[in-house]
Amino acid sequence: MERKQLLIQKYLELYKTGKCSIDKAAESVGITVAEMMQEAVKAGVKSSETIAEYRKGLELLTSK
Repeated sequence: MERKQLLIQKYLELYKTGKCSIDKAAESVGITVAEMMQEAVKAGVKSSETIAEYRKGLELLTSK
């Protein structure tokens, strides 16, 4: 398995256990948040983020 995939697995596990945010995981692996979210979906990782939290995050991202 290549290094990038190992990092993705490591950070998805940290994300699942609440020890890392999805954006921090993406940054640590060196991919975009969207790519990390796709990896999470492929791995069957469910987000604990509520719709309201997600929308607030989007607002913050687009207001910059």
